[in-house]
Amino acid sequence: MAKIKKYLLLALTVLTLVFGCFALASCDLFGGTLDANATKGIAYKINEDGKTASVVGSEAGISTETLTNVVISSTYNGKPVTSIGEDAFLGCESLTSVVIPDSVTTIGDEAFKSCDSLTSVIIPDSVTTIGDYAFQGCRNLTSVVIGDSLTTIGDYAFQGCNSLTRIYYKGTAAEWTEISIDSLGNSDLTNATRYYYSETEPALNADGTAYDGNYWYYAANGVINIWDEEEFNAREEEEVYSEGLKYTLNADGVSYSVTGIGTCTDTNIIIPSTYKNLPVTTIGDRAFYSRTSLTSVVIPDSVTTIGDRAFWGCEILTSVVIGNSVTTIGDGA
Repeated sequence: MAKIKKYLLLALTVLTLVFGCFALASCDLFGGTLDANATKGIAYKINEDGKTASVVGSEAGISTETLTNVVISSTYNGKPVTSIGEDAFLGCESLTSVVIPDSVTTIGDEAFKSCDSLTSVIIPDSVTTIGDYAFQGCRNLTSVVIGDSLTTIGDYAFQGCNSLTRIYYKGTAAEWTEISIDSLGNSDLTNATRYYYSETEPALNADGTAYDGNYWYYAANGVINIWDEEEFNAREEEEVYSEGLKYTLNADGVSYSVTGIGTCTDTNIIIPSTYKNLPVTTIGDRAFYSRTSLTSVVIPDSVTTIGDRAFWGCEILTSVVIGNSVTTIGDGA
């Protein structure tokens, strides 16, 4: 009789656990199926809708405080993981990186609060909401990539992120202004330098000295790069041209001609587009006549005319790059 009671009690306990799990729609009594590359030891639950899942923290016996590099699964038991639940990684001080799949639409309140070792995070385009205190106290967080679907950032979501200096936003400046960013405790976010996504290098302003904002792009290897107008201008300024060529001011008084080799000893001649801040528009008659050591020449787009016999007798000249603006090439050039 005692054995019967014992087995009845055991059966009742198992049934209670099983039906309790179904009632909560969140218990994973027998484990769950995840993406192959997902980090083991992360706990998930099926949401109340029965169609989606959430990250809830760590499995029993595994502390989130020991996690370092986390890859969140995009599916759980065949259901898309659409949210990172409240407090999921709260106080996970060892967490240095997290990969959030593009199935996630919501990052819950305090989800990554006080993750002191987290230095950067990529929030995918699918995320629309970042909850209150979501990244509060991530004091070593320096950069955040934010997708262009984000509509809401909650109270104190980035409070205490003292090291945050760069926001890489996947949308435009106009789209950024449409995000509802709660004014409470988000100054570390709003004061950081924002970069807007551009796959191609943006056009410089009319004065040629700056873009109309800060821009970034993904390099082929997936690394974030900045479109830098100062570097762009520096590249322009650092282009090497042949020095010592002879120039003559044209009759119009606003342009120059290259009229001789001068003191230049280069065998590969690169003609500049400007001289004394005026355009070089002409290669004069006989400018490089019988220059037998000349092997190559690059003519810029500013040049419209190549004079008579300009390169006559350049016996080993093998390469000539002619700019797009040349309209006249003289006799025997």
